Order: sequence, then structure tokens, then C-alpha cells
Amino acid sequence: MDHIFLSVKMIKYLTVTELLYIAKSKYTEHLEEEELNIQTSEFWIFFYIELGNMDLLYKNEVINLKKGDAFYIEPNAPFAHRDYVSAIYYKYTFAAKSSVLDFLSGKKFKLPTKIIKYVYIVYNEALNSFFDYRSYDPDSIYPLRSVVRSTARPCWQQYICLYLELTAIDLMRKYNSNETRFINHTQDINNIATKIAKFLDVNVYNQLSLTNICTKFMYSKVTLTQEFKKIYGCTIIGYFNHLKINEAKRLIQENNHIFSEIAEILRFSNEKYFAVVFKRYTKMTPMEYKRYCQETTTTTTTL
Repeated sequence: MDHIFLSVKMIKYLTVTELLYIAKSKYTEHLEEEELNIQTSEFWIFFYIELGNMDLLYKNEVINLKKGDAFYIEPNAPFAHRDYVSAIYYKYTFAAKSSVLDFLSGKKFKLPTKIIKYVYIVYNEALNSFFDYRSYDPDSIYPLRSVVRSTARPCWQQYICLYLELTAIDLMRKYNSNETRFINHTQDINNIATKIAKFLDVNVYNQLSLTNICTKFMYSKVTLTQEFKKIYGCTIIGYFNHLKINEAKRLIQENNHIFSEIAEILRFSNEKYFAVVFKRYTKMTPMEYKRYCQETTTTTTTL
């Protein structure tokens, strides 16, 4: 038997976490004279134009969306829109944890038939699942918290979220097939070292490998190591060990734990390895450092 893979650790980079509302506009009359009302949203907004045209003001740029066009607006971005004759559009608002959506935000996409079907599936599932007369108003401020219909199918929320995720993933694959370019686009390489340092600091009591960190930040080991060393002058694991030893010194000074407990708390493999790393960074064994602290305290007290 030919195995493609035997074991894969699943990592989900795009997760829709909350639905605010699912809406489809009615037939609209000509609204050319209407003032554009600038607004923002704490959620992601997805537009799809089924018929007609829409002028979208996004970050002071007017973008004309036509039949078959889609557009993503990221949270807290200023925008406004105006509909034209026979404009019919879908507007989905949701929260998401995503690096994929960063690539899609602020871009106009022509949707292929496959993805258009996803848009319809989301709306039809929502229509079949809950009562809400406001669902026909795409600019409604009311969230998607309505009475669920008796016709609602099990896990309808998850079903909608899955198709919203598929829409974004398939768009990314269509318009950016190079995974490396996609990853580089969604991370600011100039700030990645600072982000890693903060991540290590809050995880000082955890056990992390370079592979774990690369998976977290979606970069290769070579790239992360080079960028980190430019800023901090050491390797990522070296920096992490330095944080752990500083914390070990604090715990030794408190004198509430024996060395084996400190090694376990800081997730070293064993006390012996902890002692080796400790001496590498302090030039003293844990016992020597403890005596040094005690002598310093005694001297200070005497003075």
C-alpha cells in the first residue's frame, strides 16, 4: 500500500468564530443622490453583487462593484456604499481568527461559479434556520439572534461557518497559489522578532521547540532564526532559555522550591539538564547561585 501520509497534526489557520448577520438586499431604486454614510464594524464584512452595481467607499477610495464581484472589509476599516438600479447583493458579517483573510481584505474579486454557490448556500441555510424580518436589511444593526425555525437542520451555525471559511480559502487558492508568498504577505517580517519575543515571554512556563514556534508564526526555521538574530543577537531557543533561567533565578531567590521542582515548573526535561543550562547562562550551578543569594542577603542585613 502506498501511503500519502501516516500522521498529520491539524492546524487551522482560518476559523469563523461568530455570525453577526446574514443578509440579502431587496430590489433597490436609484439612490445616486443619497449621502454616503461612513461607518465601521468590529467584524469582517463580505459583499457579493448578484445584480447591478454598487459604489463602495473603502479607506477614501471609491471601488465600483459589478455583477459577480466580491469584496472583503476588515474589522474597524472605514467604509460606505451606495446601490444603483436593480442592485441586489449579499452582505455577511462575521468574526474570524485568520491570516487568510488578511490577504483578501481590501481587494475586489470576480467569483467563479463554485464559490458563488457557497454564497447561496450560506444564505439559504440561514433563511431555513431562523426567523428574522431584519435579515432582509443588509445595513441592519441588529445581530443574528433570532428564533430558530423548526425546519433548522442540526449544526446549522457550523454549516454556515464552514462555507464562509471555504469561500475565503478557495479565493486565496485561486488568486494566490504560492503558499510562501501568501504567508509572507500576512506577516510583517520586520516585526516578527518582536512578536516571537513576546510569545516566548508569556510561555516561559511551557515547553516549546523551534518547530512549534515556526508553526505558530508560519515561517521556515531559517527565516525566523535569521530575523530573530538580527534584532536580539541570539537564537530563538537561546533567548527562550535565557527567559527560563531568569525565572529560575527568581524562584531560587524566593526559596520556596527545591531544584527538581523548579526544573519541572519550567518544563526542563530533568534536573540535571536544568543544572547544565543554568550554569551555561549564569556561570554558576543552581546550588552555587542559591548560596550566593544567601550570602548577599546576609551581608546586606549585617550592613
